[in-house]
Amino acid sequence: MIEHGVKEDITWEEAKRRGLKIVKSRWVDGWKPLPDDPQGVRSRCVAQEVNVSQRDDVASGTPPLKAHRMVISHAATKAPGARENKKLVARYDVSVAFFHADATGKIAVVPPKDLDQSLLWFLNKAMNGTREASKQWAAKILQNKKKWGFLEIESVPGLFYHPSQDLLVCCHGDDFLASGEKPSLEFLDRLMLEEYEVKILPKLGPPEHGGECAEGTHLHRKLTWNRDGYTWEADGKYARLLTKELHLEGGKGVDTPASKETGKNDRFAEEELPPEEASEFRRLAGTALYLSLERPTIQFAVSDITAGMAKPRRIHMHRLKRLGRYLLKFPSEVWVYKYQEAPKELVLYTDSDWAQDPRTRKSMSGYVEMFGRHMIETSCARQATVALSSGEAEYYALTRGVAAGRMSQQIWQIVGYELPLIAKTDSTAGKGIAQRKGVGKLKHLELRELWLQSYVQDGKVQIRKEPTATNVADLGTKALNGPRIQELTRMLPLRRGFVAAILAACLRTAAAQPQEVEGGFDAASFWMYMVFVHLLALIGLVQLARLVAGLCRRRQLEAVFVTSKGSRCQDVIAAAPSGAQVKRVEWLLKVSLRWGTEKPPPALDSVILDKSDNHMGSSLN
Repeated sequence: MIEHGVKEDITWEEAKRRGLKIVKSRWVDGWKPLPDDPQGVRSRCVAQEVNVSQRDDVASGTPPLKAHRMVISHAATKAPGARENKKLVARYDVSVAFFHADATGKIAVVPPKDLDQSLLWFLNKAMNGTREASKQWAAKILQNKKKWGFLEIESVPGLFYHPSQDLLVCCHGDDFLASGEKPSLEFLDRLMLEEYEVKILPKLGPPEHGGECAEGTHLHRKLTWNRDGYTWEADGKYARLLTKELHLEGGKGVDTPASKETGKNDRFAEEELPPEEASEFRRLAGTALYLSLERPTIQFAVSDITAGMAKPRRIHMHRLKRLGRYLLKFPSEVWVYKYQEAPKELVLYTDSDWAQDPRTRKSMSGYVEMFGRHMIETSCARQATVALSSGEAEYYALTRGVAAGRMSQQIWQIVGYELPLIAKTDSTAGKGIAQRKGVGKLKHLELRELWLQSYVQDGKVQIRKEPTATNVADLGTKALNGPRIQELTRMLPLRRGFVAAILAACLRTAAAQPQEVEGGFDAASFWMYMVFVHLLALIGLVQLARLVAGLCRRRQLEAVFVTSKGSRCQDVIAAAPSGAQVKRVEWLLKVSLRWGTEKPPPALDSVILDKSDNHMGSSLN
């Protein structure tokens, strides 16, 4: 505090004479692993300014996760007109961030009990625990960014762009994420070191362009780089926490996070939960809601679960446990940002499920935002108005998706990408409402929903038809079956971490030592577990290898032959025949190679081979 000039000592009388607000303080101890001490403890002195009244002068916004993913997408996307993409991802962690921001000069702090309390601390800098600290820190960041030549993206707090350096920077508290080429990031390094006490973390990206590492974290999210691009993965502890708190560890996973059959066998499914269980449900549902921001496949399920936050019922707990079993099987989802050319358009996929809620008959809206091949955001929400037709519900989904797309379009425009906004829907009726003028037969349509029609008329957005089979927004509108979820996730740059999670767990467990338990080391159980897990993994890999080899083999074999009765028959092995058929055709081909086409085998009148397909004959020699 002395180093940063945070405070100066004043008397109690002076503080009262100047009309300062006097607040107490205390020490807060927290676990902080250190390089030389994994069990290190950090003690921080914080003020105790209690929120006893509503204040509008202390609010400070933070950027949504969408903004951080836009930085990753910017790093993986070639700039318009550029020959090569040399951009990297940089991360910065500012130490004692609030001590860099000026205080408002209206607060005096009583030192902690173990210090001299005869004098007060007059705050020159913002201090942890004061209500003004966050806003003052945000003002300091904005002041410096403008001084350095950055443009403030006003629609998103904490997001800045430097036009001449092609630098996109996103700030959440004391954590900064930036994308740009090596010279531009070195320029940012110098500025950060001049203004802040900051840790410059290794940069992610190709080594030949200045990359220093291939893996790192940001806001507890896992960022990785490979030759294909970047990936973004949510903090895995929340999925583990849910399965643990729901007592599902060691249980059987399921393929879908939600099902219409959930709770149907419970006669008391509509009963409200007891107060203690309701409190536990709300806590776990809140965790699931936070996790769903980065797990597109569970967003609809979580929406159904959180519908019971006010009055939780047994059916909501059943749905939560169903979600837990899904997370048990798919503990992670990875957003993939492959290297790409500058996109030509910004695409919003929208969809709705009319009257999805059987109790309220409200519809569900969902959208997926795509910047080229990159997925920037997915979302689903229950519509506030009861739609009287599926077309009306689809129109409401369009308005919600286009609103999100317009914000992104403005951001990308500042960054240098002039993109038309394309909204895709599988509803002809919804598309028709958006492209006409006025409410038409939907006389009850609210005027606040008609702005989309004006946008379409002015050419600010284009509405296009998308087949239902390829509308990826369907993922957030209803409870889908396993194959449909798998089909949609394959269309998206999204990987569900089933196999990867198993292999990673095997590697972590293999590298770990047996844990100490009461009565000594349970080494036998540890190694039994390891043998079992590795055996399962080996069986799975062998089956996969056999499947791939079989497909390749079948595509190579094709025989056309004439039976002894003279009837012509074409047996195409690529059509997945039985193993006996494959062996018979192999035998026929081998026999024909020995006898030639002039002299038929004894069992057949003739065998006809396509002699032009040389690779087929050579593979059987």
